[in-house]
Amino acid sequence: MYKDSFIGRNIISGGDGIGEIIDITSLTEGGDEFYKVHYPQKKCINYYSVNSSSGYRILANQSLIQKAIEKFKSTSEKRFYKSIQEKIVKEKELLKVDDILLLADTLSTLKDEKDLHVQLKKPFKDALTSFIDEIQFVLKMRKNDVYPLLNLKTPKKG
Repeated sequence: MYKDSFIGRNIISGGDGIGEIIDITSLTEGGDEFYKVHYPQKKCINYYSVNSSSGYRILANQSLIQKAIEKFKSTSEKRFYKSIQEKIVKEKELLKVDDILLLADTLSTLKDEKDLHVQLKKPFKDALTSFIDEIQFVLKMRKNDVYPLLNLKTPKKG
């Protein structure tokens, strides 16, 4: 079955990090199906709807990761909005997409802003952290090696 092909694949969730799909199950008889995901670092299991990718994303393959890195490093076209509030709402939505290339483009646009709006700082930071974690995991790199790959300063410990 097609859905079974997802067992063994990894997902990334902003709250939990990277986990492995270990089963597809229904939580109630005849109910919706969910991915059962194991997070080894947190030693926990979480469930995500098969029908809605809200809150998680299947990890990209190496080829898509490479394209996302190039997209992130390139200059993105500036988006124009009617109001600050519209920008905040739209950019927050774009930081939650399950398309890694669109996410890389959004991160690229926001990283270049001199005065990122306070309501976008945390969602941007969380999405960037997940993006870096995904690159590190898929390309099997050390986290400190991902920052220079993205032309970012490696954060200081402390």
